[in-house]
Amino acid sequence: ERLNYKPSIIGQFRVVWAKLVQHSGQVAVDDFTVEHGMEFLEDVLRIRSNPVREATSHRWMRAIYLLSDFKRTGVVTHRRPWREFEFVGAAAAAFGAYVGAMSTKGLSASYIRNSSLYLERFARFLDHTGLDDIGDLSPEHVHGFVESLSVYELATIYNTVGTLRRVLGFLHDQGMLAQDLSAFVPRIHYSRRARVPSAYSRGEVERLIGAIDRGSPRGKRDLALILLAARLGLRAGDIAGLRFGDLKWERDVIEIVQHKTGRVLVLPMLNDVGEAIIDYLRNARPHSETDYVFLKLHAPLASEVSSDTVCRWVLTPLDMVWAGMVVSADTAASRA
Repeated sequence: ERLNYKPSIIGQFRVVWAKLVQHSGQVAVDDFTVEHGMEFLEDVLRIRSNPVREATSHRWMRAIYLLSDFKRTGVVTHRRPWREFEFVGAAAAAFGAYVGAMSTKGLSASYIRNSSLYLERFARFLDHTGLDDIGDLSPEHVHGFVESLSVYELATIYNTVGTLRRVLGFLHDQGMLAQDLSAFVPRIHYSRRARVPSAYSRGEVERLIGAIDRGSPRGKRDLALILLAARLGLRAGDIAGLRFGDLKWERDVIEIVQHKTGRVLVLPMLNDVGEAIIDYLRNARPHSETDYVFLKLHAPLASEVSSDTVCRWVLTPLDMVWAGMVVSADTAASRA
């Protein structure tokens, strides 16, 4: 209170510390460590009935760190000052130039800081992959980084891929990249008003996918259909209308003109999606001269599946998941 912490912040600390007391039982005060606090957070945050937002998790961690510092030093400090972000490895100069360009445009300090945080994570990822020259950046690097974002909330993923798309476009415009890799960044549909439905968890969706009979022709087809929806967020009409020309195997992307909007959409050909399509084409698709990828299982065999068929028999179990949720470790998009 003497340090003028806001009453609301103090109230948040009280809530966390009260739960910590209940959780700790007979643990002596002198035995409290930051490791003990992290164990408490792990137990409490995992057993909550509702998903914890990233901002809430940050506040709880802050309460534990503050308590740990007080036990160690005997004083309560103000918030730690904003740190400077560091871009490591081959991306350092390029990302630094992009941040400089943002400053020149007069963008707000908070916007630049948030973008810098996302770029710092991307730079570390690229450094970990062993990238030596930013000019060697490839779609595989982009896909790998997007897949690594699954540990974050959808809002963070949405903002990160937006920054990723902009910086890749900038690097291409500046001649640092021969190819404009921004086209390989998936688009994520997200609304701040959207609420994550509680009907299905990520694990339940994965079990739904795992329960498909992959030994039958129907199972092989339905697996490919579901993965296109769950992994890439394609609408039923776009899945039903998928043609062989839309599968750009040489570039590892799927490129379609969206049935609903008429806009061109480019999505990464994720490994499991590609493997499921290949398995269906080789071992389950009826022989036909049509260039539609997915065909009906019964007469007339040569006709493509309809969007109603995709919705009714395959995608209905995913309807509750599509409203703003990332459903797997390598999800790049979700259907709003």
